Amino acid sequence: MKDIAKDPNTRIKVDFTELGEPCGLGSVKLSSYIGSLAREHVPIIIEDWRKIGEERKTVLWKSVQVILSYIVSIFVAVLVMS
Repeated sequence: MKDIAKDPNTRIKVDFTELGEPCGLGSVKLSSYIGSLAREHVPIIIEDWRKIGEERKTVLWKSVQVILSYIVSIFVAVLVMS
């Protein structure tokens, strides 16, 4: 995670299974990165992270988009194939 945190322009490739689940080495970094984002942006007193509000969701989503390459296009392709 240090390499991602140091350079916000760093992108990693994440592969997905046919079910749309992340897999491979990129999936480990994806999970770690999303976990650290959640710890940073979602208060611990919130019982359900889905109820954090649109503004925080937008911040989280934009943060993920900045770091990861291909995530949207691959995920959409997997969904279309389903």
